[in-house]
Amino acid sequence: MEGEPVMIYEDKKEKIPRKDTRASFLVRVLFSILLLAIIIASVTIAILRSDAYQFKNVRVFGPITFSSDDVVQFTHEYWGGHYFKSIPKTSTIFFSKETFQKQLLERFPVIDMAYISLPEPDILEIHIQEHAPKIVWCFQDQTCGFVNDQGVLYANAPHFSDGVYPIFQSQSADSFVNQIGKEVIHPDLMNRYINLFTRLQSDEMTLSKTLFYEDGDIAFSIDTLFGLYVKNEAKLLGKIDQDDDLFVKYLGIGLSSDAFKKQFISNPKDLEYIDMRFTGKILYKFLSNKKPIENIEKTD
Repeated sequence: MEGEPVMIYEDKKEKIPRKDTRASFLVRVLFSILLLAIIIASVTIAILRSDAYQFKNVRVFGPITFSSDDVVQFTHEYWGGHYFKSIPKTSTIFFSKETFQKQLLERFPVIDMAYISLPEPDILEIHIQEHAPKIVWCFQDQTCGFVNDQGVLYANAPHFSDGVYPIFQSQSADSFVNQIGKEVIHPDLMNRYINLFTRLQSDEMTLSKTLFYEDGDIAFSIDTLFGLYVKNEAKLLGKIDQDDDLFVKYLGIGLSSDAFKKQFISNPKDLEYIDMRFTGKILYKFLSNKKPIENIEKTD
């Protein structure tokens, strides 16, 4: 029919973008790896949390001056908490002997060596060797502690230890609580005065302790002189920087003085001190005398 409009359809084929198959593959691979990692991590955590890999018991051997229960308690405190917020610290797999030993020695300065072993997968054994006491170190507040060969104060000393080990008395204001685990005396100085203390002991004189003063003076508490007991405060005075050989020599000369010996024997409790702080002189002081008496002016 004439006059009717004719509609023409054009077949247009649109281009569909090709999918990036490489990117899609990488995504799938990464997702698979992530999923596998999650599965492995979950399985690993489950294994690490299982009872089969947890410590169940601790055994302690060797303590002498303190209780094994103290070490057991410390161990359980060490095991408290979790690694990564999920794995108990009782895990035998994550347990570090070196880290545990370091913290054990810090908590118990009395321990010289600690051997850590696992005789069974769920049992921890701790074999302890304590420091060997070298001296007893006492403070002004009457507290005393054991000192090892490194000059370190490491444990409280019971009163019955008096007379068993050399006693060094500090005249500073320090206390046992503040000095535990620290060097209170240099090892060389300690050994020197242990040796001097031993050399001064004789049939004529016995000593009970060595005292150290902050001004560099030292003193030895005299126990007996010529076989007689003196009063508790009687001292033999010296200095840190003295010549120990001359000190021993001059003391022998001083004790051989007939005048000194006669006055002492007449009243042993009257002696206050023997002063050897001044080179070439020996002074002795009796409570009944106002001033010290110079015993020897020249000791050559």
